[in-house]
Amino acid sequence: MGLPLPLKLTSLECSFQFEKKLNLDKIAGVDEVGRGCLAGPVVIAGVVLCKSIREIKNEKIDLIRDSKKLSAVQREDLAQFIEKEALAYEVVMIPEVEIDSMNILQATLYGARKVVEGLEKKLGKPLDMVLMDGNQKIPGVTSPQRALVAGDSLSKSIAAASILAKVFRDRWMIELSKTYPHYGFEQHKGYGTAFHLEALEEWGPSAVHRLSFLNKFFNRKEMGASAEAQVGKFLEKKGFKILKRNWTCPIGEIDLILQNGKSLHFVEVRARTSIRSLDMAFPPRKQEKFKRLAEFYLAAHGLSQGSTDFHLDFVLVNQEGIQPYWDVFKW
Repeated sequence: MGLPLPLKLTSLECSFQFEKKLNLDKIAGVDEVGRGCLAGPVVIAGVVLCKSIREIKNEKIDLIRDSKKLSAVQREDLAQFIEKEALAYEVVMIPEVEIDSMNILQATLYGARKVVEGLEKKLGKPLDMVLMDGNQKIPGVTSPQRALVAGDSLSKSIAAASILAKVFRDRWMIELSKTYPHYGFEQHKGYGTAFHLEALEEWGPSAVHRLSFLNKFFNRKEMGASAEAQVGKFLEKKGFKILKRNWTCPIGEIDLILQNGKSLHFVEVRARTSIRSLDMAFPPRKQEKFKRLAEFYLAAHGLSQGSTDFHLDFVLVNQEGIQPYWDVFKW
């Protein structure tokens, strides 16, 4: 099953030292990208660099490292170099439907097995060793293998695989952004950024979102309903009368419409655990839509801005409690 692991892996600093210790010809580095994303596929890549390339000094070889530590331009340039110089490489994409069906760990391991099978088919023989990033071995692989924690920062073979996987997936997400422009895939590549979560709240999940991840990390309806209920009770205690909850019209929804004396208040509620500022929780584009919703309500009820006292309010619910922002949006 190959030689034992070196005792001090952290001293390797993304080199070929681990491969040299093994002293084998066909060593495959395998890594994945996109495991923690809310949308898009997980991509697994494998790279077999010829033994001679580990012995030479080269500027591009020296630059190969964990893909997260490289710029997009560097990754693209290195991906072309790796594809040209590798003895063999293989990239496998597992789509979001299969991730939801088998869970992300099993989808990743399944993809890794497909990568190894693809490499062996291209080489026409079994691999001498498979180095898999992480702490999991690949089920169903007959070639000798090692799981290497933080492997993309230690082994250049694994780092090369991480670069190919990252470049392939980034290209794929940029293409998806053309079909699903509301979510900003070209910016965050499907990760759960504040912008991505805001887009999910406004537009709901797309066909390329991982529904199993949304249920776990972004239970939007449950979180929103709980926050709106808290805010409703909070405002009632302050003398407000709730006229409408979740009032809907063709262009959207207003969370709460309340009356306080002769004043009418349109209230937007946001539930966030990490966002603490108004601009982050309720960006200008959403403020403009909120104004249009309020105008739509006024027109639908035969009211005008000049005849009644109207207010556009915002309430943020987070770890610090309920934070009202009164009259934050101007007509």
